[in-house]
Amino acid sequence: MRQPIIFPFLFALGLMAFGCAPDQEAAQDFSVRLLCESKGESGAGIPKSAVYTLVEEQKVKIANIAACDSIPPAAFSDYGIPDSALAAAGGWYAGAGDYLYAIREGEAIVYYQGWQDEMQEDEGFHYTQLGVYKNGKFELQLPPTREELVGTYTLSQETGSHILFVGMHEDTLIGEHFVLDGVLPPLNQLNVLMTGMAPQDSATLDLIDQGFRFSSAMGDGTFQRSGDGLEVSLNLDGQQVRLQKALSKDYSIPQ
Repeated sequence: MRQPIIFPFLFALGLMAFGCAPDQEAAQDFSVRLLCESKGESGAGIPKSAVYTLVEEQKVKIANIAACDSIPPAAFSDYGIPDSALAAAGGWYAGAGDYLYAIREGEAIVYYQGWQDEMQEDEGFHYTQLGVYKNGKFELQLPPTREELVGTYTLSQETGSHILFVGMHEDTLIGEHFVLDGVLPPLNQLNVLMTGMAPQDSATLDLIDQGFRFSSAMGDGTFQRSGDGLEVSLNLDGQQVRLQKALSKDYSIPQ
């Protein structure tokens, strides 16, 4: 009796399907690495590091931080990094740390950057999305423009608060740093208070590179995006201070 040819045909299709699946999966299973490269030190002796990602032989710079080392998977939980992360890096210096990790989300590799410092009153590492690798291309957050950097940055805490006014004269950024005892007053009262105060420091902020690290007489620092806003990390006498940018309608430089 002749057997119907449809069964061998379907069986062959099944073999083809099972044979293709591993190859397709392997094509998507590429390695992801985060590489730290030392860039020396600033004039104040603060380490400078660049963080690169290596994906499918593409090497792209994704961040500038101070200290940087690879973080092994066994230590992920110590830095608030998911166990499923593909790679992580970061470091701690002068009371503050910056950390990055890459993780697969669907068909994309997503990069996150976070921070922690010994002065923060909340917990955690404040991770925000830095960029995405998908379909063979990187989509990274663009650094802020100089005009975006202008404004008022604040850190309010019971042990003492900081305000940094950043203005721009032609193409030069200028910072004025104020220190207040205790927490900051409500937004609508702060400008009145500031009119009777003189800045503790005032200096030109010299941008070092497109990562918006800067050097200044008051201390070195870095501007960076944080969620929907901006923040500045400023090294004051070896102490790392992070200030969030306030809304321009709420704060203005006292006249």
